[in-house]
Amino acid sequence: MEKAKKLFYYVLLSFAFFPIIPNRIKGLPVIILFLIALFLFMKKGEYKFNFKKTLIYASLYIIYVISLLYSSNLNGIDKTLTTRLSILIFPLLFGLTNTIIINVSERKLSLFLWTYFVTTIIYCFFIVWYFYLIGFLTQNVNINLFYSHLTFDMWYINQHPIYASIFISIAIVFGTKLLFKEYNKTKRTILIIGLIILISMMLFLSRKGVLLAVAVALIIYLTHLISYKKLLLGIAIIVGVMFLISPVSLNRFKEIINISSYEKIDGSNSTSIRYGIYKCVFKIIREKPILGHGFGDVKNKLNECYSGTSSILLKENYNSHNQYLSIWISNGFVGFIIFTLFLYINYKKAIIEKNHLFLSLLIFFSITMIFENILERQSGVIIFSLIINYFAFINIEKDRNKS
Repeated sequence: MEKAKKLFYYVLLSFAFFPIIPNRIKGLPVIILFLIALFLFMKKGEYKFNFKKTLIYASLYIIYVISLLYSSNLNGIDKTLTTRLSILIFPLLFGLTNTIIINVSERKLSLFLWTYFVTTIIYCFFIVWYFYLIGFLTQNVNINLFYSHLTFDMWYINQHPIYASIFISIAIVFGTKLLFKEYNKTKRTILIIGLIILISMMLFLSRKGVLLAVAVALIIYLTHLISYKKLLLGIAIIVGVMFLISPVSLNRFKEIINISSYEKIDGSNSTSIRYGIYKCVFKIIREKPILGHGFGDVKNKLNECYSGTSSILLKENYNSHNQYLSIWISNGFVGFIIFTLFLYINYKKAIIEKNHLFLSLLIFFSITMIFENILERQSGVIIFSLIINYFAFINIEKDRNKS
C-alpha cells in the first residue's frame, strides 16, 4: 500500500513535465494515475468514495453526455468525448483516493512548482532552438509561418502558441509564488532570470487573451504581498516594457481599437476573425437558449453559420473561441449556469482557505476561457482539470519546521 501511495505521488509529480510531454502521449499520465487510484481504492480495507464532491467536479462532463440525448449529429462524438475525458477522470481518481491520500506537504507542493517552472524554461529554450534551426533569425518570413511550425512541426512536442502560452503563464504564476517564499539568494536569482525568460517568450508568442489573463492573475496574487503604490508602479513598468520590446504584441492589441477589424472578416486580423465568430455564436444561441443544441451539434451549427458569413471562417473550421459560449451552445443556459456554479464553488474555496495561488490560477483560467475553448483540447483540459481537482481534493499541510 505504501509503495502504491509513493507511486501515486511520483506520477502526480510527472505532470510537472507536462509542457514537454509529446502531444500524442499527454493523456498517458492521466490513465496511469487513475489506475493507481483505482488500485489504492480496491486494496484499502475501509474506504469511502467522496461521491458528492466527485459529482460536483465531474458535472460538466455529465451534462455533455446528457445533451447527447437531443443531439442530431453523433459522428465523431467518441473522439470528442475522449478528448474531454480528463474532466471526468480527475474527479474520479481524486474521489477514489480522497480518504487515503488527502494531505500533501508544502515541501511536495514546492517540488512540483519548481519542477514545472524549470521544465517550462527548458521548453522555452526548445522553442528558441527550434526556431533557430528552421531559419527564423536568418530568413525574412512572416512570423505566423513560424507559429504554424510551432503548432505542427516542432519535433513531437507540437503545441499551438495559445497552449504554449498557457503553460508558460502557469509557470510564471508558480515562479512568482516561489520567489516570494524563497530566501536563498541563489534560488531567488534563478527564479528572477527564469521569470524574465518566461515573460519574454510570452511576449514573443503574443496571445492577447492569455497575456491579459496572466497579467490580471499576477496583479491579484501580488495584492496581498506588496504595497498598493509598488503594485501600481510594477503594473506600469510591465505594461510599458511589454509594448516597447514586443511590437508584435502592440500590433495585436491595436487591432482591438481599429474600426476596420469589425467591418469585414480579415484572415490576418485575429480580432476581425473573433468578431465574425462571435456574431455566429450569438445567432446560434438565440435559436435554442435554454437547453442548447446538444453536445454533438456544436461544430455543425457553427459551420452552417460560417458558410453564410465568411469563407475564411468556414475554411479554418473555427470553434467558438469562448468556453462559456461553447457550453451555452451545447447545453444552453442551464449548462452555462452549472459551469458558473462550478467555478463559484472553487472561488469560494480558494477565498475561504486564503489560497492565493489557487485563486490566481482560477482567475487566469476564467479569463482565458473568455477567449479560448481550453476544455476542448487535450493540452488545455488536462492541465485545467489537474489544477482544479488537485486544490479541490487535497489539503496542503504546512511543514512542521516552518509552522
